Amino acid sequence: MVFQSRNDIEYAGHQDGHVTDICAGWIHAFPERCETLITPRTKAIVLITPNNPTGAVYSPSTIIAFANLARKHNIALIIDETYRDFILDGPPHPLFSSSPHPCLSTDWRWRSTFIHLFSFSKSYCIPGHRLGLICASPAFIPSINTALDNLQICAPRPPQIALAPLLPSLRPFIRDTALSLVHRHTLFKSHLPPLWRIGSQGGYFAFVQHPFVGVHANDVCRRLAEERGVVCLPAGFFGPKTRNGGIPGEEDRDALLAKPGRSKLGYFSETSISLGTPSSERLFNGM
Repeated sequence: MVFQSRNDIEYAGHQDGHVTDICAGWIHAFPERCETLITPRTKAIVLITPNNPTGAVYSPSTIIAFANLARKHNIALIIDETYRDFILDGPPHPLFSSSPHPCLSTDWRWRSTFIHLFSFSKSYCIPGHRLGLICASPAFIPSINTALDNLQICAPRPPQIALAPLLPSLRPFIRDTALSLVHRHTLFKSHLPPLWRIGSQGGYFAFVQHPFVGVHANDVCRRLAEERGVVCLPAGFFGPKTRNGGIPGEEDRDALLAKPGRSKLGYFSETSISLGTPSSERLFNGM
């Protein structure tokens, strides 16, 4: 859980418990670890998938496990699915299903547990107009309106009026955009130099591990911008617990990784990289 959702929770006076880990280079959230952090004060579990900034996509089975966990403890499951239209492998999860699902708890009713967040601004490419969607129990809507009254006066009316009649006709455009992103991810991965590793990717994002021992991600991003014209963001920009991938006990240092072709461990930083321009083999020859 990172970026804007984390800020909103902190503004409300709550503490968040990060449940991220690195497994085979991917950043995942683990329901079992999450359960150890639940206390009588816990109000909700918040997931972002596809994730911003890592791009990691949580599997349907992982989301189901979190749904059952939230139901078990009678807390809300909030999922920010801003980039869900860019998932082409099938429905991201079955939580909205009206019929019983064999993996969901027998008393599962999505309105009593699940809060779905979405953004039309991303899927339908409406820059500057933050037009979003909240799907939740009708009993919860008044509380949402109270909170929104303290954030903005009203939703942007022009895109609401313009977009509503166009939604059905724009679905082919969204699929074309999703296919284009898949192609760009494949192209990006194929052009990445051998020692650069992709930790996770999805939506508009790729989380990349650079290979330069003892070099901070801030310096890597600066030189990429100055010398190659490639714009990146260091993972640390998204919060102190993202700099090291969320590994417990490593808050003050970059995570350790066994380098391919090296006989000793070296430091690595993680960087969230835009997919606009692929890296080349010649990057950082002198580093």
